[in-house]
Amino acid sequence: MQLHSARDIESNRSYDIIDFASYDHTTFNSFVYLAALRAGKRLGSHLNNSGLVADCERAIQKALPALEGQLWNETAGYYRAWS
Repeated sequence: MQLHSARDIESNRSYDIIDFASYDHTTFNSFVYLAALRAGKRLGSHLNNSGLVADCERAIQKALPALEGQLWNETAGYYRAWS
């Protein structure tokens, strides 16, 4: 199974951003992606599927630093809506 980092996934869905497709990625979609990975990891654990658990964990470990590095504004203390 090939899992992607939050940065690898592009989507044209949003709740409030105009011209969404012009942004590389957004905090909203990145958080949804991380939530889905965590759900997949729990599902894999429940089903005793160590491969799924490992794949999800690797993707989470890759996506978290990207989310923090690309979207967290340390000076202001909040996440940007997009990058």
